[in-house]
Amino acid sequence: MARSPFTFGGALELFEPERRRFAVLEKVFGGLLLGGAAVSAATGAPLPVIGAGASALLGLIDPKNEAIGLLGALADRAARAARKDTAENKHDLIAAAHTLTVFSAYFDALHEMLGPTLVSLEVTEKEKARLVGLPSAPGNRAEVVAMLLDTEVPLPSPQYGVIENLEQRIQPYFDRLSIDTLQFFSGLEAWAEVTTSGPNAADDIANCAATIYRGRMLELSADASFAQWVNLNEHAATRQAIRSGPLAEFEALFELVMNSSPPRAGSIRAELALTAEEILREPLLRAGGELASPTVEQGFVEPAFKLAVADSQSRPAEESWWNDVREHHSLVDYLASYLADDTSTQLPLLLLGHPGAGKSLLTEVLAARLPPASFAVVRVPLRRVDPDQDLSEQITAELRRTLQRSRTDLSDLRSECGPCDECPAGQSPSCPHGCRLVILLDGFDELIQATGLTQSDYLEKIVEFQKRARSLKVPTSVIVTSRTIVADHATIPAGTPLLKLSDFDVPRISRWLAIWNLTHVRTPHFRPVTTEILTDHAGLAELARQPLLLLMLAVYLTDGDRDADRLDDASRSELYHRLLDRFVLRQVQKSTTPAERGAEVRAQRRRLQYVAFGMFARGRQHITDRELDTDLAALLPGPTAAALTQAHRVLGAFMFIHNAKADREQRDAYEFLHATFGEYLVAELTIHLLSTNHDEQLLRRVLSHQPLSIRQPILNFVTELSRELDDDTRSGVLDALTELLNAERTRPDIPDDEFEPTAYDPVRRRATYTANLTLLRVIMAERPVPRYLLVGSLDPAVWERQVRLWRAGLDQSAWVSVIQALGSHDDQVYAEPIANQAAEFSEAALIGDRALMATLSLGHPARRTSAVAWTANQLNVLELIATLHHQRIGVPQLDLLLPEELDAYEHLAVELRLVGGTPPALIAEHVLSLLSRDAVQLPEETVERLLEPIGWAHLSIYAAELVPVAAAHPALLHRFEELDRAIRGMGAEYRPFAVVVLRHAALLRRGTEQQQTLTDLWQDLDRNMARRFGLRFEGRYFAPEFVTYLRLERPAYWLNSPITLSAFDQLPRSVLRDIAPLDALFLAETFSWDDEKFVSRYLVTHERITVGQDVTDLLPVLRHYAGTSR
Repeated sequence: MARSPFTFGGALELFEPERRRFAVLEKVFGGLLLGGAAVSAATGAPLPVIGAGASALLGLIDPKNEAIGLLGALADRAARAARKDTAENKHDLIAAAHTLTVFSAYFDALHEMLGPTLVSLEVTEKEKARLVGLPSAPGNRAEVVAMLLDTEVPLPSPQYGVIENLEQRIQPYFDRLSIDTLQFFSGLEAWAEVTTSGPNAADDIANCAATIYRGRMLELSADASFAQWVNLNEHAATRQAIRSGPLAEFEALFELVMNSSPPRAGSIRAELALTAEEILREPLLRAGGELASPTVEQGFVEPAFKLAVADSQSRPAEESWWNDVREHHSLVDYLASYLADDTSTQLPLLLLGHPGAGKSLLTEVLAARLPPASFAVVRVPLRRVDPDQDLSEQITAELRRTLQRSRTDLSDLRSECGPCDECPAGQSPSCPHGCRLVILLDGFDELIQATGLTQSDYLEKIVEFQKRARSLKVPTSVIVTSRTIVADHATIPAGTPLLKLSDFDVPRISRWLAIWNLTHVRTPHFRPVTTEILTDHAGLAELARQPLLLLMLAVYLTDGDRDADRLDDASRSELYHRLLDRFVLRQVQKSTTPAERGAEVRAQRRRLQYVAFGMFARGRQHITDRELDTDLAALLPGPTAAALTQAHRVLGAFMFIHNAKADREQRDAYEFLHATFGEYLVAELTIHLLSTNHDEQLLRRVLSHQPLSIRQPILNFVTELSRELDDDTRSGVLDALTELLNAERTRPDIPDDEFEPTAYDPVRRRATYTANLTLLRVIMAERPVPRYLLVGSLDPAVWERQVRLWRAGLDQSAWVSVIQALGSHDDQVYAEPIANQAAEFSEAALIGDRALMATLSLGHPARRTSAVAWTANQLNVLELIATLHHQRIGVPQLDLLLPEELDAYEHLAVELRLVGGTPPALIAEHVLSLLSRDAVQLPEETVERLLEPIGWAHLSIYAAELVPVAAAHPALLHRFEELDRAIRGMGAEYRPFAVVVLRHAALLRRGTEQQQTLTDLWQDLDRNMARRFGLRFEGRYFAPEFVTYLRLERPAYWLNSPITLSAFDQLPRSVLRDIAPLDALFLAETFSWDDEKFVSRYLVTHERITVGQDVTDLLPVLRHYAGTSR
């Protein structure tokens, strides 16, 4: 039976007949296979594969041997055979090519690494026997050869892509083979005299083999069949590897699947690629001073991620929503497949993560690693764009900043990416000279802060931008990064991919620390930071999972404090505090004496806090040295030129990055190493000013420009720092905040002419200051705070004016952040708002305006009942009603509701009973509206429990909504007397609808008691309607099928009815359009005409005549129309 092409022997067998196999092997192994000796196990058991394979190595490493070339030639021959589309054994040929590639890669690696060393080795027969791991003994040489031939090589598969297959299954084989080989070599008498290999020789050989294998796979992928097989397996594979290189696989993956050619020298594409690549050589810890740091290329560890697709139920801003989303581990493969897919040019990818999760770094590495032959990448930091420009203009501005070209614009780059003139028009879609344009928009959350707008349509604008790009034949992929917490500030188009970066797990922490320790291995007195140091301490383990904090911990433990136990119970704020202490001390100790050092550390720390507030107050994450000069002059007491010079030196210290690519007018702009440092410093100064003998003027100055809630981490730091205060200090701070808030009502406005990071606006500044004081008072109390303490009055109107002031004075995003940071219940304010709640509703709840809450719950109809004093239970009912109205799915084809919808109705019935008494009309109307839609899909008992609390007053008014309920559950007409009475007493204008519905339901129940019940009811309604004088039908409840019923059944009481055709005059055109011509003719010929209004309007609606057309007799026109419509 033929061997599998997955084995060495099977691969050879495809090209050499059975009778020639051993001759070929003799040629491959140069006659040195076991030196002609017979070696077998004493027990007769099969020989181990590693030993049998290694026994051939002495011949294969001989540079004069032709075996290496022959193996490579056989692999090429297999690939060439697989290229023939007609090959019946194409899959076997692909497998054979892969198998031979694995063996030839290893043998080539041995030759490359050890060949020259082993040329002169002399090997004894006993030593050759040791090579296979067995004692020397007579045996069958063919048995050993057979073992080598039957070594099965795993092929890449949907479970193991090419890279995973190499790393998890082939690489371990290379590793074991190298170890066994070197162990054998080390026992040779001549080895010690000739070897020059180092202690990592086995790893070097295996890694060299893996590199050669990867290169051979890329070469084989030039063949379409082979490339297609690789591509299918790659996209189907479940990835588990954790890679250490910064997306280095991109080049290999894209060369397999995308047509491309290198950009021309000097082109925009080429310069963008060169500029982006510079980031890889920068230190991971930028502006790190004397402290060593891995480069970005060395220190970037690929994070895990979660992936979802946006729909109406998505809540990406909520951490709990992501809990049920499966985690993936191959970000490289996902981004490669995403960017290679045309669907990436239709919708943006929204890439989310917590502060410090590595979003910006990922975009930088992505821009550097996407192969320029296939992509042109523009990275746009949104914090420095002009928000008044459209996206195309913002990209153009960033191109000019990046390339220092004053006249380059997006259209120039597009011309380099689109189809070229070198290719025939018919081949443009596959033109190898073009490329995919990729736009990386980094920092959506920072754009919101900078503009003061929620940017709700931002992603929709990107979709339009992509649509325009496709029309220009330059498909463009767009990736937008943002902090997770603001993901819901934009309307996310359905189908948008949502990617959330995960925190590091222990293997990733270990991988990152290994790189960090390697960088510092030559640092005097350096002690490695181990995984155990961080992960065995409960207080540190959670911090170390976040990339930024992991870096900060490593810096802290490397730079001085080696005792991790001192950090075990440290909060995030404590960690930042210690890090800043260390950095400031390092800066000042070079230029101060020990006696001066303490005061200078405090002064420098205060300057850092003012820098942070300068950025925060301006709503951005950088500050210019000129702005800082102005701020310090206003905030520092009597600053001197020396002090300002000292402050400038702080800007060049460890904590800052000089923004070399800022706009021309902001050439000397600086930003913190990470925004979180600035956020901590804002919180730190705020708590310090409150907890000491606070300077009220300084406090007002720094807290009157932006609400603290605009940056959620500030509030988190405030919470942590306030908990570190002792009870007496905390109590004093709360009292001080209460006094400040109460005094604000009567404090006159006094402009601050010195500290003006924003233009003077008295309404905005008072709104911002009172909002900040309120936030601080509530957050630091850690329990609900009575409203009167926040305004100094029991009058609810005073509190309402305070809350309304925030809306009047703050811009949109600032107002939303304040309102959604606070909640209210029973005249108490707390700092735990309800998640995923509209800001307008949050404001109404904060004020206690339950009428407005009702309006917002169900829309404008609630205004009719604005005087209702809504109870909490009634609001619960309204929320359930709104949910069932707007989020119901059901299965209409099967007349089924989803289980959760049935549960919601049961919950609604319970809440209705808890309301007590007769509910407000708004609730009754909407409960009955829901029942008119869903009663047919609800159990009869549930329907009855929902009807009982409504009350006769509401049932009689909304009788039309009861008709579908009766049609669905006729038995209720006997058990629930008010249901029957309400329907029989309904207005005549609603009865055509009732007759049609009930008649249809009766026909569906032929031969049952329920049929008779329904028939009696609809006929009673019908007779009473026919006897009414002056009847006028209402369009909302008129069923066109009612006229069809009259024409077909011709009830006697209708033929003798006193009504005239004018009863139908008020029907809207939407109803007239649905009345069949024969039915309209029946009405015109049956009922007397008061005038021609109905017939005229009907014929105009159906375009038989025009408005104002003078027609002597309309009836012949209608008869003709009815005749032609039969």
